[in-house]
Amino acid sequence: RKGCCCYLWHADWRKVRRIKIFNFLILQKTHLGYNKPYLCVEGLFFISAKDGNVRQEEKGMREIKEIAYATEEYAKTLALRNKVMRIPLGLSIYDEDFSSEQEALMVGMFEGENLLGVGVMSNNGPEYKLEYLCIDSEIQSCGIGANLLERLEAMSKEQGAEKILMDARVSAQKFYARHGYEAVGDIFLLDYAPVEHIVMEKKLKM
Repeated sequence: RKGCCCYLWHADWRKVRRIKIFNFLILQKTHLGYNKPYLCVEGLFFISAKDGNVRQEEKGMREIKEIAYATEEYAKTLALRNKVMRIPLGLSIYDEDFSSEQEALMVGMFEGENLLGVGVMSNNGPEYKLEYLCIDSEIQSCGIGANLLERLEAMSKEQGAEKILMDARVSAQKFYARHGYEAVGDIFLLDYAPVEHIVMEKKLKM
């Protein structure tokens, strides 16, 4: 809450990479054993592994853009999805066929020329399917996923969608539940992403 105080304690401050704070007073316990106060405005901050000081991360204007298939921006979505969702599993996204995305709804969160997150949604009549919601692993939990999901929901609703389905990773189930999605059926594995998934759905209000 704005104007509130909180305390950041960590056994090894060198491992803390980024924190999202909203006008909080941060007291950092340093390696010298005393506290440094920082009154910060809203933003994304990081603790330097070099000297332990808290600094605000410089960032440009962020905006959501629609992305067309087979463009330079589309190539960035493949690179991001590969980095976050395939390489950790020992796989390559470039071994898959994405020709179906020619007709998909696709949006990305950009900061200048950098792609921070991407959302992809396909459709089959009144049922739409969220195929991907992928955020750069270095800046997750900063609201980007929620913003992209809301934009895709609005776009699908404008096109007549009545329901949205997805094969959600179980690790993200709570995130989607907060946005009104309900789990359906049992947990399963996908061939191209062998981690636990579960079908989730949301009926859109007309």
